[in-house]
Amino acid sequence: MAALEGWLEDQIEDRKVEPNSSLGESIVYMRKHWAGLTLFLREPGAPLDNNICERALKKAILHRKNAMFYKTPNGARVGDLFMSLIHCRRRSGSAPIRRCGPAGAGSRGCVAPRRSTVPC
Repeated sequence: MAALEGWLEDQIEDRKVEPNSSLGESIVYMRKHWAGLTLFLREPGAPLDNNICERALKKAILHRKNAMFYKTPNGARVGDLFMSLIHCRRRSGSAPIRRCGPAGAGSRGCVAPRRSTVPC
């Protein structure tokens, strides 16, 4: 990273790149924000990507889009609860339907899924 930082400085200071060009503006931006852009390198084991958070947000956005069609506020709350439970179970590495299905079999209005319909 020190070599990259030195290269960036050389490009601007030696006038190898015009500071007003797109590349020059990008280099100036990188130099200005170098500490923040390289902060993750100071933490051992920090992931290089943010895929886990992006996948979680994608599920929440999809749920928000589908939630427009709930007919009552209570239905929306129940949908939010199930979305949260299912996502947490998937994130922990366990199958949400297998755990939730039979446990709710004795509840009012809940029917246990047949073994052949459980998608796990």
